Amino acid sequence: MKTLLYFHGLGSSAASRKFIKLQSEFADKYQVTCVEWTYTSDIRTM
Repeated sequence: MKTLLYFHGLGSSAASRKFIKLQSEFADKYQVTCVEWTYTSDIRTM
């Protein structure tokens, strides 16, 4: 199964309406993962 990575906006989380909608639409075809980050996150290591 392919993975769909969703990098959410700063300060948001996997509980957002956008991510929940993506998950409900694509969960049967993809493993849907939400990458959560903050302004101190090192994007290179995520």
